[in-house]
Amino acid sequence: IGEFTEDGNIGYSYDEELIHTVPVNWYDKNEREIEGYGGYRSTLQNIKSNESIKKIFFYNNESDNENGIIPNSEIIKEENKSKNLILYGPPGTGKTYQTIRKALEVIDYEAYKTIFDFREKEVEKVNELIEKNQISFCTFHQSYGYEDFVEGLKSDGNGNFVPQDSILKVISYNALFSALIKKPIISQDLTSEERYKIKKQSVIDNLFRADLFNFKLSDHYLIVIDEINRGNISKIFGELITLLEPDKRFGEENTIIVNLPYSKEKFSIPKNLHIIATMNTADRSIALMDYALRRRFEFLEINSDASLLEPVDEIDLEQMLIIINRRIEFLYDKDHTIGHAYFMKAEKLSDVVDVINKGIIPLLQEYFYNDLEKIGLVLGGIGKNSNDKYIVYKKEILASELFNFDESVVELHNKTQ
Repeated sequence: IGEFTEDGNIGYSYDEELIHTVPVNWYDKNEREIEGYGGYRSTLQNIKSNESIKKIFFYNNESDNENGIIPNSEIIKEENKSKNLILYGPPGTGKTYQTIRKALEVIDYEAYKTIFDFREKEVEKVNELIEKNQISFCTFHQSYGYEDFVEGLKSDGNGNFVPQDSILKVISYNALFSALIKKPIISQDLTSEERYKIKKQSVIDNLFRADLFNFKLSDHYLIVIDEINRGNISKIFGELITLLEPDKRFGEENTIIVNLPYSKEKFSIPKNLHIIATMNTADRSIALMDYALRRRFEFLEINSDASLLEPVDEIDLEQMLIIINRRIEFLYDKDHTIGHAYFMKAEKLSDVVDVINKGIIPLLQEYFYNDLEKIGLVLGGIGKNSNDKYIVYKKEILASELFNFDESVVELHNKTQ
């Protein structure tokens, strides 16, 4: 596996043994046979199949792993992994579902390739990783703070307040311990809290010796943050916002180690810890995000995919959702469109009606501040009463039926509501 360093017309040279040659920078010179590729006759063969490409570029050699050898293709893949990623889009576009897939892709790539598109198996595998403490979930909100995410003073039940580790600190020490080369033997008879304390102390004792850690053979860890845009980022991350940068992680050239304010313990965010967050654009635009956060995260837009919807009782849900979203985008903006997930479980007409009445209309009322004219435009028109073939209708109300006014006053006040 290699890369041409010069164009064939420029770098061409004749070699008595190899004949026609061009300069190549080789990443991997190990020879191996790939099943099903023995019939190729030409020197260069154009391969288009994704499965074929995977077979060529991804090893499946257990002996290499046993010897601690990481194939070049795996190293390249590791370097290209995003440490901090935000999935953003309108409500109902499947951001949570995509988060599960991204979590598997980051932590267990082989499992991800094997069970991709098998929803139940994907969820089952993620739950296994949660049990192993390799994945942690949290949700940001207005009152969420540094004490909930990093560390804070908590009551010990005896009238005292002691420092207590929170989600980021716990998973970071676990990730660092995974990369520690010489690990202490920890008895399984101990409680999970006792085992964690041993792991943390082992990491702190060696934190200034980067050579005692090997991240190429360590497990990957992941924090999933739901609704990241609803929290006060400066308040939640505090001084650790700097440590999120890939080159500031422990194990990188610009590693930063800090003293935490409550426990006074040494701390660093390791390179094998990933953060995936979700952001609902209907709540807040990316343009309003904290700039410090925006430049430390990569952003992946998750849009509504109407093509995933099947017709229900002769209703073309795909076309219906496309038209609804085009109208919303015209009247409001793209960030407030409707996601396909709202209709994914609809199997009959009554299901579609329930989704529209209980999910779509309340959402549109929030978007357009109960402006029935615009809601009606989105949903195809406004009827005069509930007998009309419209979802939204306006009822005519006569003032004379409500108030005992002089006829001239009634005429003046008659209106449609």
